[in-house]
Amino acid sequence: MKGEMPVVVALALVLSLILATIYYSTSTLNYVSIPSGSEQAAWSVVGDEIDSIILATLARLSGNASSLFASTFWGNYVEYFSYQSPLTRRNNSAGNERYYDPVSDRILYCPTWNRWDVVYNYDDYVCYGLCQSNYTSPGFNQSFARFYNAVNLSAQSVSALLASSLYTTVRNWAGLMNTLGYTVYPSGIIVNASYAATIASDSATGSSYSRVALRVNVTVDVYNPYLGYKRITRWLEIGYTAVFQQGYWKYDGLYIPVYVTAYVNFNGAPSSYIVNPNSTRLTVYSGSLALMYFAQTSNGNITMSPVAAYYYGNGTTYLVFRVPISPSYYWPWLQEVAAWRYLVLSSAYCDDSYPPPYSLSSPDPKQPALDMLRRKVTVAFLWAGLLGVEIYGFNLLTGLKLVFKYYANTIPPSGDWVDSIPFDLFGDERASFPPGTVV
Repeated sequence: MKGEMPVVVALALVLSLILATIYYSTSTLNYVSIPSGSEQAAWSVVGDEIDSIILATLARLSGNASSLFASTFWGNYVEYFSYQSPLTRRNNSAGNERYYDPVSDRILYCPTWNRWDVVYNYDDYVCYGLCQSNYTSPGFNQSFARFYNAVNLSAQSVSALLASSLYTTVRNWAGLMNTLGYTVYPSGIIVNASYAATIASDSATGSSYSRVALRVNVTVDVYNPYLGYKRITRWLEIGYTAVFQQGYWKYDGLYIPVYVTAYVNFNGAPSSYIVNPNSTRLTVYSGSLALMYFAQTSNGNITMSPVAAYYYGNGTTYLVFRVPISPSYYWPWLQEVAAWRYLVLSSAYCDDSYPPPYSLSSPDPKQPALDMLRRKVTVAFLWAGLLGVEIYGFNLLTGLKLVFKYYANTIPPSGDWVDSIPFDLFGDERASFPPGTVV
């Protein structure tokens, strides 16, 4: 009996040691499996890293994306031109009309013939009579269709660039995570980028609306020996709406006011975004702007920063852009002389002899019954705008529709049609001229 006691004691000691080892091992595993807080907190850290990757990639690619958007746009957009033979008009009675020439400070007689270079096919843009909400022309419609198509092609090219680059970045991050004890399955990495641009307008208000949204989605399948398996999806959407209604032609420039309402949505949490006017740009191009040589542009192309800005709240910022006028043309009459000469294909000086033409083939109709109608014309030209707004370090570009529109009544009650002609900048070609500006 005494001999069995040491054996019993030994067995008890061995059993206690085994139980203590199991308890210690289990406690250690439980501690390692939840290093701080909970599984949810650990997975949130991984999700936050993906958020950081998305933001860093957008900021890093902003310059390349902007260049790609612009090069794709200009490579696809061509305004609808139709160069014609010069327009020559003859009027033997023009010699009876005299005008004052401010350059020579003399009274001169009008020439019996005059000639204009034709850049636009006038017949494709003219609408006979006072055309407001009923304005339409094949020339304008063709230009806008090309403009909208170029914007969409540019957006598609940028979305492809972002998706490809972001996928590569996530793959590199997956390799790093593997060294930290996580397994990110290559087949489970899904990256999508969508860049949607919508350009619309309203004839009732004369406004144009540009809506753009860039959305990036990243999905990864991750395994950790302590945390288990989880599919993580993170996404970001940035965008804005730009509204332009009417511009203002002043002696020192053409002013373009734009309302921009920006937002961000991070994983389902939307919020307003205050845009920085210093990083906002508007590029405008038109052949008609090039013909207005008194405006300081590069052959009808100009990129502008805001000259004024005001934040209204809720993500809405009021921005004013300006196309500057050469100081030597601060006299509005000289600007109108150039506009009539190169855009309207008429003469502001010899207005009785060479009013706006009816058509290129028959500029001066002789039928008295038709003359009343055919001497009233409305014309609209598209000014293609590209607006860039920086959100989270990414320059988000889209198209902005601008319309330069004029109406000419060459037989107004006053008899002086030059002084009664409105030139206006609208957001829609069917916009109505302001009350009191047309007769």
